[in-house]
Amino acid sequence: MFIFAGMKIDKIMDEIGNAISPDINAKTEMSVAIVNRINDILKSEKMTQKDLARLMGKTETEVSRWLSGTHNLTVATLCKISAVLGKEVLHVADYELDDVQSIEGRDIVYEKQLFNKYHKDFVDTYKERIIRFEEDNRFRRDDRYHNKISGHHIVYKLIVNPSALEKEDQTRILNKEKTRGYEFLIEFDVNKPSYGIYYGCRGLIFGNQTQEIQNFQNEWEKTIRKKVVEVLNNTFPRKSFDELCLLTDNANNRTYWPFWIRLSEDEDIIKVAGLAVRLIYNVYKMYLEEPGSFDEKHTNKSSVEQKKRILPPLTQYTVEAFDALFQEKMSKTKKIIEIILERAEAEDVRLILPNKLYEKAWNYNKDFFNSDAEFAFFLLQIYSEIVCKYNNDETKKYIIQNRGIQNKRSDQDINVNKAIIWPLFIPYLLSYNGRPLSNIRKAYSKNDLAEDTIKKINGYVEKIAKHFPPMS
Repeated sequence: MFIFAGMKIDKIMDEIGNAISPDINAKTEMSVAIVNRINDILKSEKMTQKDLARLMGKTETEVSRWLSGTHNLTVATLCKISAVLGKEVLHVADYELDDVQSIEGRDIVYEKQLFNKYHKDFVDTYKERIIRFEEDNRFRRDDRYHNKISGHHIVYKLIVNPSALEKEDQTRILNKEKTRGYEFLIEFDVNKPSYGIYYGCRGLIFGNQTQEIQNFQNEWEKTIRKKVVEVLNNTFPRKSFDELCLLTDNANNRTYWPFWIRLSEDEDIIKVAGLAVRLIYNVYKMYLEEPGSFDEKHTNKSSVEQKKRILPPLTQYTVEAFDALFQEKMSKTKKIIEIILERAEAEDVRLILPNKLYEKAWNYNKDFFNSDAEFAFFLLQIYSEIVCKYNNDETKKYIIQNRGIQNKRSDQDINVNKAIIWPLFIPYLLSYNGRPLSNIRKAYSKNDLAEDTIKKINGYVEKIAKHFPPMS
C-alpha cells in the first residue's frame, strides 16, 4: 500500500469522493463505461483508434481525446460511432424498477444490484451454452445481418456454400430471382435473455420489402411448414414440432423470420439445435432447387398414436441413430447392413435412393417396388441371403434374443427368413414418398405376393448378392 503524507491513498480518495457531488460521480462512471465499451468493440473487431478516426472522418488526435474518458460525447456522436462500428455502444435496458407501486421499506438500490447480478449470471449461462458451436466446423460465429453487426445477438450460422468468395454468401442461399435470401442459424439475444436460445431460418430481403415478406409467409404456410414438421418429427420421434414452430414477431431491418423454435433447457444444443437447423436447410434447399417436390401427395402426417403407444428413440434417420443400432459386438452385422445399402444404392442398381432431407436415410425406389410389402420381401430375402453367405453367428445370436427364440435351439432350427431383424432397418429406411416404415413387418405379413413379383425381387437379390466382397 502506497503512503502519501502519512495517510493511506484510499482514505484520501474516499474524502475526495465524498466532496464530489453524486451527479458528477455518475457522469464520470458513465463516461468510463462508454469508453470501455468502444474499446471492447474495437478490440473484438481487431481495429485501432486510427481505424475509427478514418471511418468517422476525424483526426486520430480527436478520437483519442474522445476515448480519454473525460470528453463529453454527445448522443449524435455515440449514434454515429455505433453506426460505423456496426454495434450498439449505448443500450437503454428493458428492465425498469416499479417504483410507482412501491411498497414501504423497499430498498430499490439493493433490488437493482441484485437484478444486475442475476441478469448477468442468467445471460452468461446461455452464452456458455451457445458458444459450444465453436467446436462444430459446420457452423460459424457471425453476428451480422445484411453485413451489419448486431450489438446484442450471438449468432452461429450454418455454412451452406463454403466455396463462395464472399463471406456472407457462404452462409445463405437465394431464390431464383435473388430477391430473397435464407440463413439457417442458432441465435441468442443478450437483451432478451428470457427468449433463451432459438433457431430456424432467417429471411433476408433484397427486393420489395412488403412483397417479399408476403412471399416468405406464403411459402412457409402453404408448403415448407408441412415438410419441416414432417422431417423434424421423423428425426426426433419424441417431440411434436407441429406445436414447436412458433409464429414470428420479427420483421425489421429487411429481415424476416418465417418461424422460430426455442431450444429446451434439457436439450443438447449440438445434437438438437445443430441437427435441426441442418435439416431445415435441407428442406428449403430442395424447395428452391426442385419446385413441386413437396406436392400434397408427398407430405405425410405424424403418427401421434404411435408416439403414445411406445417411447421411440431420441432420433431417427441420423448418423448417431444408425450407429446406435449396433451393439458393441455386432461389427459384422453393421458391415453387412452397410454393404447391402451400398450395393442397393449403386448407380447400376438404384433400388434405394438417398433422401436428401435427412442426415442418413434412404427411400425405396418406386420404379422397382410397387408397395411396402414388396420392399419388405426384398429386405427379408437379401438380408437372409447375406447372413447365410457370411455365416454370421453374432447376427443369428441377436436374432434369437430379439425374436424370443430359446437359446437351447440349434442354429439349424433358426429360420433366418422369418427372423429378420426389422428394427435394424426401420430407423433409416423410408417409403418411396418419405413415409416412415414403422409398420413394414405387418405390411409384408398381411400381403401375399404374386409369383412373378417374387421372381422379380429374387432377381434384384441375385444381382446384389453376387457382387458382395469377402467378409474380413
